[in-house]
Amino acid sequence: MDMISAALSAAAKAKTLAVKSPGDTPTVMQAESVLVTPIIPPRQAKAIRAADLSSKLYLETESEVDDYLSKLKTELLAVIAAGQRAYSINLQDVGY
Repeated sequence: MDMISAALSAAAKAKTLAVKSPGDTPTVMQAESVLVTPIIPPRQAKAIRAADLSSKLYLETESEVDDYLSKLKTELLAVIAAGQRAYSINLQDVGY
């Protein structure tokens, strides 16, 4: 019986780690002796179609590559600045 009460006592004293937002370090949260773990909703995601960023089928010069990468970076950073996650979509992903 002592082992059971000791186990229950230890379980009651155990602290649950929780994070406030994705990427944060886990911290112990306790409210009036009841452990609380907040639920963080996932951020919205936005698809970035890389093919839409260039009017050409092939990139043939360094200037074209620089222009394409600049547009891609601008688009990705705009999505992130809006608090969303960015992911790329390929034509093969949608059945083309």
